[in-house]
Amino acid sequence: MENFIGKLYSVSEVAELLNVDVKTVYLWQKEKKLPALKLGGSTWRIREQDLKLFILEAIEEGRK
Repeated sequence: MENFIGKLYSVSEVAELLNVDVKTVYLWQKEKKLPALKLGGSTWRIREQDLKLFILEAIEEGRK
């Protein structure tokens, strides 16, 4: 299944990777800047490809 969906990161893993607070990652989700999958209850996962795209877009935005 990993080949179809790719690697899934938890919100805390994304926060750690990007050196930001977990609340920031939830805010990005709420603002539709970072797509996430809700897997029931309060469990959210971010696909690796969505995270990569989010980072690339942030880099491009920073160059403007």
